[in-house]
Amino acid sequence: MKNKLPSDFQSFHLRISGKVQGVFFRASAKRKADALGVRGWIRNTEDDGVESKVSGEVAAVSEFIEWCKKGPALAVVTEVLVEPCADPPMDKFTILDTHGEDKMPAST
Repeated sequence: MKNKLPSDFQSFHLRISGKVQGVFFRASAKRKADALGVRGWIRNTEDDGVESKVSGEVAAVSEFIEWCKKGPALAVVTEVLVEPCADPPMDKFTILDTHGEDKMPAST
């Protein structure tokens, strides 16, 4: 039997542009996501941007998206495109490499 998601649960696909690579954007986003309890992933894109899928309670996801509009101190975010998505939620927030591979494999 599948677990039913709470009614205040939402998922979004984000595309973040600007000076967002080489400024600890992904690591900072993971810390923020973990603190907020949101799930999903984040990765660099080949066009020098960052892409993320994020799922969680409305307030937490909204706060994560707002954080992405500024990013860490060294980032210069010029645009954040936000689109709703229907992807099933992950069980944690993960940093992926550009090709979608988990950069932080599960510890054994």
